[in-house]
Amino acid sequence: MAASKGVLEIILRLGEWDMSGQPAIGSVNNFIGVDCTALDVFDPSGGPSNLIINKADAFQVSTDWRLAGTFAQFLAAQRLPYVVTYYYEGLGNIPEGELGRVSRQTDPGKLQYGPAETTLNVPAGTLSVDGTYKLTVVVSFPTNPPTVPAPMTAFFDGPVMEIF
Repeated sequence: MAASKGVLEIILRLGEWDMSGQPAIGSVNNFIGVDCTALDVFDPSGGPSNLIINKADAFQVSTDWRLAGTFAQFLAAQRLPYVVTYYYEGLGNIPEGELGRVSRQTDPGKLQYGPAETTLNVPAGTLSVDGTYKLTVVVSFPTNPPTVPAPMTAFFDGPVMEIF
């Protein structure tokens, strides 16, 4: 059954949950939408990771996200601040927390953002407990005061990785 427009669309694909964004692109709101479409892990050599990483090794995470809608170009031109926050959740009796954040601003004329703007270098030992972890990314848009997010957020949940 197809997901209805205007509802948070959750789509299972390749073992990852695409939680889209709010307001969702393609929803009944044609004025502005945001979407997060990937969460990638890169091994210490910079290549795509096999998702099995030694805790003594550093690694990188990145995401792809985009703006769309009637006001998207206008908002991008305002150099809108955004924060990409990466989280980990230990599966089983393993801790959870934040891997780190990347803070930037939108660029005039640019509606799609990827590794060049969203990559986080995760130092060796950040995930220090052996086990399985699920990663999540949230793209938010802080306002004044900076601790209050704008009512627009994009999410992506997955992949699962093993730390040894």
